[in-house]
Amino acid sequence: MTRRALTNPEQAAEAQRAAESADRRYLDDLRKIMETPHGRRFWMEMERRTGIFKPSFDNSGSITARNEGMRLVGLLFYGDLERLDGGMDLRHKALLEQQQDQASS
Repeated sequence: MTRRALTNPEQAAEAQRAAESADRRYLDDLRKIMETPHGRRFWMEMERRTGIFKPSFDNSGSITARNEGMRLVGLLFYGDLERLDGGMDLRHKALLEQQQDQASS
């Protein structure tokens, strides 16, 4: 199915408002998730699994491609967290909680 171009300015403006509303709702959901200990633990596991702060190179091109794909997913979510007002503070809190969990284990 193909999308038709929005030629009517009113339709285009409505589509823009709907997209902005969906984006605000998404960021609000992300904030609510990150404000919980469960959400912050999930975030740290997602960072670990996607390897956003690790090199993705491997001697096998297919493994490098897989690693880059995983990293891209993590970076997309990381970018969303950066857009969130106070998002980096919530990530910092997640890092501190993870360090405390590791120290108590």
